[in-house]
Amino acid sequence: MKELVVAASVFTASHMVGAVRPLRAAIVARIGERAYLALYSLVSLVLLGWFVLA
Repeated sequence: MKELVVAASVFTASHMVGAVRPLRAAIVARIGERAYLALYSLVSLVLLGWFVLA
């Protein structure tokens, strides 16, 4: 049960990072829009998988 709570928290936190516009803009400026979207998608899929398996 503890792992489920941690997985859900990390998954939620990762989505909150994308919602903070200045932080997202800084990341996009550094690595580019396509790279950001690819990285964000990959991280989201991995975390979703962890959340489901927990």
